[in-house]
Amino acid sequence: IKAVMNKFLFTCLLGTLTILPALSQQTKHLTDNLYGVKHGTIHYKSSSVMNFPGQPPLTTHATGKVYFDDYGKKRSNIYTETQDVAEFKVNRNLQTIYIDDYKYSIDLDTKKGTEDKVNERLDKITNYDRPDDADKALFTFTLTGAGTFLDKPCRLYTVTENQGTESVSRVTVWNNIVLKRVTSSPVITYTFEVTKIEESQPDATSLSIPDDVVIE
Repeated sequence: IKAVMNKFLFTCLLGTLTILPALSQQTKHLTDNLYGVKHGTIHYKSSSVMNFPGQPPLTTHATGKVYFDDYGKKRSNIYTETQDVAEFKVNRNLQTIYIDDYKYSIDLDTKKGTEDKVNERLDKITNYDRPDDADKALFTFTLTGAGTFLDKPCRLYTVTENQGTESVSRVTVWNNIVLKRVTSSPVITYTFEVTKIEESQPDATSLSIPDDVVIE
């Protein structure tokens, strides 16, 4: 189930782009897969419900903070996740850190983590202005208008998967940072929403592996 969810969430981030010239100067025009803000902290909440035939629904809720620096080249996502299926509920405190070409997935409850090479497809920051050829082959991004979210001028996109889960997302983007995403497909409904953005330098410890964590 987790593998299916990861693939689906990846679906929400990629595709081709139709550009509306009137909006071209609304946010920084990026030429790389980075944020348009040098550093900051993103507070967010998310929820999803997965439905498979003959199986009880799997509900997941998360709240967390993404600390980033160097336009997103360094990122740390610290979050609490609750999964609920039938009568079973699991709560976990997790952290994912991206440093250079490596990703560290950490269970903050057990104090253990793993090290992996960054996956260029799943782990990258999507460039909504200029998706690469691989994105264009799999997804369609349509710029549908402009809006304001958390007092930030945003671009509004409809993101459609060309194959597979047939997902459709409504995405609100500011400086290549997703502020809100609502996604639906035959299998899952998913909502992500930023609740606060701080545009200040995060503490160095937020972007580092905790001293009491063992990387296996």
